[in-house]
Amino acid sequence: MKDKTSEAVDMEKELTSEIDMTNENELTSEYLKKTTTIKTRSWLSFFLFQVFVGGLISLIYPIVTFKLEDYGGSYILAMSDISIGILSFILAIQTLKAFSNRKRNAVFLGVSYMIICVVSNLLIVFSGSYEQTCMDGAPSIMRSLIWSGIWLVYLHQSDKVEEVIPSDYRRVSRRDYIFIGAVVAIPIIFFIGGLFDANRIQSEKTERIIQEYKDSHRLFSNDIKHSLASNQRTDGRIIFSIPKGFNCKDSIVNGSKVFYLSREHVADILICSSFDADDSNENINSIYKSWNDNEMSQYKSSVIENSKVYEKNITKCVVAKKYMINGDPIFWRLVLMFDKETDKACLISSYDGGYDKYLNPLLESIRFKR
Repeated sequence: MKDKTSEAVDMEKELTSEIDMTNENELTSEYLKKTTTIKTRSWLSFFLFQVFVGGLISLIYPIVTFKLEDYGGSYILAMSDISIGILSFILAIQTLKAFSNRKRNAVFLGVSYMIICVVSNLLIVFSGSYEQTCMDGAPSIMRSLIWSGIWLVYLHQSDKVEEVIPSDYRRVSRRDYIFIGAVVAIPIIFFIGGLFDANRIQSEKTERIIQEYKDSHRLFSNDIKHSLASNQRTDGRIIFSIPKGFNCKDSIVNGSKVFYLSREHVADILICSSFDADDSNENINSIYKSWNDNEMSQYKSSVIENSKVYEKNITKCVVAKKYMINGDPIFWRLVLMFDKETDKACLISSYDGGYDKYLNPLLESIRFKR
């Protein structure tokens, strides 16, 4: 009887010992911190270092390079970049703390951080906005994408990550999903709201400019309508004198006044103006192509003048082509005048039979409204 009782006691002690051993080996953060290490010179420590540095750059760069004009004057749109920088830094710190304290959500946070990096870099690629980031072009973007891909594979396949945060130990809580959702959603909300805000600001600015122009144009017209000579005309942006012997008519085309001057057997002239201070060769060539008469291209032609002259605040460009039509010469002259002081431009397009004595007096008479 005693032997049976003694045997039962021994079995109970052995069972208790096994339970105690199981409790000691249970996967907890404290147990993993005691039994695993993250060496300084290891891929895992390098990953954590890169996460920290990347998060720090994401936090600092949008703030130190902030220019409101880059966001169309909208602070809300600017907050899309600033918020993603702040939230990325918070996510980076949470990832470091999770691995350091062997938290169940450590791998989830690390993977989430790298996915956000991939998506952010792809958005930069598709938008082409390298100059607004710390990236120096496509090579930097590609390096970042490659490293992000490497780290995503590493987090899922590495034996060291499995040792530090075992798969059976990992858990993702509802709070983790809410946190990552907030990291993604908050910048998107700022971005969408910022687009509407920037569009509103731009619309108000455009309306203000138009109203200022209308007011200025009305005042200008009132000031000069009684002071113009009988041979002078204006559209509110320029004033010119009609060459001797020419008739002048005007009409409204796309909201702007266009003047048509003609003198039988001499020339037909068109004059108009606009707001344009771009005297680059690209813009001049674009204007030239848009005014070149396609119907005239069927005739033999030659360029007899192509000049660009700078006179004080005015850039004057002259292009003249000679066409031979049924044995008779026809000259097309295109003159562009850009006034840097007023950001306005005047265009003169004329056709004549070779007599161009009217042109210089016309050009000399043109004045831009200051």
